[in-house]
Order: sequence, then structure tokens, then C-alpha cells
Amino acid sequence: MKSKRKTPAAPARDIKAEMVDLFRERGAQTETDLIRAGFTKEQIETHAPGVAEQLRAQEFAAAA
Repeated sequence: MKSKRKTPAAPARDIKAEMVDLFRERGAQTETDLIRAGFTKEQIETHAPGVAEQLRAQEFAAAA
């Protein structure tokens, strides 16, 4: 008889944080760069505006 135990779900990725980290490591990235880094086009379209806003806020805070 097969066990009905479910395998633990993989932890959810924090795409936005991964993109911010990538920016800090490598600087500005094109869509092609992000795709090569393992992000999907949908993830890029969804998260890139928030990443840009977060980076601008951090630059502004550092300049103040």
C-alpha cells in the first residue's frame, strides 16, 4: 500500500529579492541577462517594476 504522506513543498522563491541581489552583484541587467540568470519573462514583467522602485528608494535613502 502506498503512503499518503505528501512530500514537503519546495520553499517559495523570493523573485524580487533574487533580482535585487543580482543587481547588487552584477549591476543593471537586460531582459536577456535576467532570462539567462533563470528568470521567466512573466517573472521579469511582474517583478521588475518593484525591483526598480526598491533600488531607487535605496539610492535615495543612501544619498540623504
